[in-house]
Amino acid sequence: MARDLLHLCARATADPVPTEDLAASCAQIRNWDDLLRRAEEQSLAPLLHWHLKDRTELCPNHFRRAAFLLFLRHRHVNTVLLQALSEVLALLGRAGIEVLVLKGAALCRTIYPEIALRPMRDIDLLVRHEQAQQAQDMLLNNGFSPSRAPRPVDHFHLPSLHTTVDAVPVCIELHTGLFPACPPGYRHQDFDDLRQRAAVFSLPDATEALTLGNEDMLWHVFNHGLRMPLTYEPFKLVTAADIITLVEMRVATMDWPRIGREYPEVLAALPQFHHLSPWSKQVLARLPNIPRTRPAGSGTVFRGWPRRRLKELQKRNLFGLLRDSFLPPAWWCWIYYGCANRMAFYRCRLLTHPRHVFWWIRLHAALLPSAPPPVSLPSLAGRLRRWCHMTAALMRKLTQATPKTS
Repeated sequence: MARDLLHLCARATADPVPTEDLAASCAQIRNWDDLLRRAEEQSLAPLLHWHLKDRTELCPNHFRRAAFLLFLRHRHVNTVLLQALSEVLALLGRAGIEVLVLKGAALCRTIYPEIALRPMRDIDLLVRHEQAQQAQDMLLNNGFSPSRAPRPVDHFHLPSLHTTVDAVPVCIELHTGLFPACPPGYRHQDFDDLRQRAAVFSLPDATEALTLGNEDMLWHVFNHGLRMPLTYEPFKLVTAADIITLVEMRVATMDWPRIGREYPEVLAALPQFHHLSPWSKQVLARLPNIPRTRPAGSGTVFRGWPRRRLKELQKRNLFGLLRDSFLPPAWWCWIYYGCANRMAFYRCRLLTHPRHVFWWIRLHAALLPSAPPPVSLPSLAGRLRRWCHMTAALMRKLTQATPKTS
């Protein structure tokens, strides 16, 4: 299946994926054009090319040519983006504004052997909260335009900034924090603490930049790709590639005791990647509780409400909607909630995840009109909106009936 081949290729490690494993997965492919489309959707097309370019017997010529063209396109885009990053860092540096480069813009220069292997959509930069508006104004005065998309005043990054360089769209996001202030909840990270542990890397023009240290980078990539709020865009396989490549390339220098102490959710989740793209022996020696069997739904993430809009769910029956919302794939539950053992997994299934969904129901119900919609609404969206009203009303009654304690 295409999924199995993409999972195998979600890495850029020093040890190549065994040819026999690639051959077994390639033998199942019936539509190579569809495979490439799915790989590009997952930001994995360059890695797919990288793994198969020297194994000409495994794939047809037209596929190899198309994959190579996508590889070249991503190399060009990333070259333009990294040059823009260099200019932005120089501009902010002259004003004394320190910057930590996040995610792809740093990873493509620190752990990937070629910048094209890590496609980028935008450039994320972390700055001190008190310097964020100054940095935003400087970029606005130097050719960038602000996004008009609505954004809460307490959001963890300022409105995105846009320009075009050599026909390539360039998007910069200035972050004042690593994560939003809503469930599932995140450990606060102070800029100065992150700066103290920062790593130095160089851009193609030899400009030096700062990024998160290994352990902080792993924590950030893991949360940003796999543990963001349920309303955010779903996980892509490029996140798995980031995590797997970072761990494999830095296994000997990672501070594993610190990860277990400060970021236990990461340590609990890493074993679940073994059945996605197998860990090396060096990594397996560092990880606890490798699952003996492939977890149900490996690589499949939460697909229910509120991640998917009601309009997208209109064609599903109510049972299917409730199942997707309250019984998500086991693999995703293990990772998203950092389940360290089977007891924690069952607690997540029965308590933690349903409570999490009800938090979003309460939030959405509070934003709906006070009067519930009429009973005659035939659509699934109408039934769910009425259900939100009824649930919110019940919770208000329960809250009022519960005696307060000092």
